[in-house]
Amino acid sequence: MIEKIKEMSPSDFSPVDIILHWDIKQVGVYFGEVHHKSIKLHEQQMELLDESADKILLVDFERFGSNMALVLSQAKRILKRDGRIFIVIKNGSAKGGLLNLIKTKLGMKQVIDEITGTINALDLLIDKNFIDDQQTVYFELVKPESEYIKRRIAI
Repeated sequence: MIEKIKEMSPSDFSPVDIILHWDIKQVGVYFGEVHHKSIKLHEQQMELLDESADKILLVDFERFGSNMALVLSQAKRILKRDGRIFIVIKNGSAKGGLLNLIKTKLGMKQVIDEITGTINALDLLIDKNFIDDQQTVYFELVKPESEYIKRRIAI
């Protein structure tokens, strides 16, 4: 998944980044492209220092369910000021005809609405979003106080 994100945002990664690959069961810690260790999750809480990660990938974010806001607030706390959070939302299978396709699309809309509401409530900004050919949705988030945003807004 890290490689897919790097393809979409190649200029946002460096070989010395501390990257967290966070899914429903564990967090993989990477130094650049080298996997350092995995941390098993208990109730989505992590004891990592504030502003200690350059990039955070939240994979299958829709599977966090009612813990989405908690996970995203933890990610924001752990993220460095000029870091980036990447959210990956996989589209459910739409096999079985038009009715299932409509249900899948409505379900995705509800999930995306909930996630964007949480992003706004936590005072994060969506810098980029993508949808790939498998209908997987990607959001790239930044903190409003990042140098990147200050340069773009000229604060």
